[in-house]
Amino acid sequence: MTHSSTWKNLEKAACKKLGCVRVVRGEDFSKHDLDGYNDYIVLDAKLRADGWGFLSLYEKLVKDQKELYPAQIPILVLKKKSRRSFFIVMDVDDFCKVVKPEIIEGELNGERDTEGQQEY
Repeated sequence: MTHSSTWKNLEKAACKKLGCVRVVRGEDFSKHDLDGYNDYIVLDAKLRADGWGFLSLYEKLVKDQKELYPAQIPILVLKKKSRRSFFIVMDVDDFCKVVKPEIIEGELNGERDTEGQQEY
């Protein structure tokens, strides 16, 4: 079991890095809520001492990427066989490099510019 300050620090760091407001529940752990949010995303931070199953896949990808494509950003793609969509796993610093700086700095602060954006 991890000390509560350890996972609280993860929540704080993730919210700060991604421009989110942190949801503080105090000592009432019966209340279910996510850990942070902003106008675009919600986050739930999970900390595990022994890591995650996909972590070894990501570490291998990073090793291969550094060897073969050192200028590129590694992204691990995960998909369940019957699921329509897929997930991506990447380092948060790489995520911030890929996302437009104006989204991180401007749009998350309520300054949204939709000019030139394509609708899907």
